[in-house]
Amino acid sequence: MINLPDYIIESNIDYILHRLKDIASIRLKNILNEYYMDLGIKNKKDIQYLSFKESLSIILTGFYTEPVFELRFNIYNENEFYIGYYQYLTEFDFTYVDEFFVAK
Repeated sequence: MINLPDYIIESNIDYILHRLKDIASIRLKNILNEYYMDLGIKNKKDIQYLSFKESLSIILTGFYTEPVFELRFNIYNENEFYIGYYQYLTEFDFTYVDEFFVAK
């Protein structure tokens, strides 16, 4: 079994972040196009004024032999008020695990 520090050192975190951002951004765009009103946005075209701050985390669980990567996008409106978040969870090989969309 490989320990977590070795696992991180052997991983290309920049590549993982870039790849997850590509995948999660597409999924988030689709979700926002359908559920924009849940965020208090009245017009679909106003989605373009949202801003996002992403973070990448590693989650250790008892269900997987490898850590699970979590990419989280905090969502802010045009006034920089926090209005919700989106999380995309994947295994190391980018196998989909789960996703969450939460409107404040």
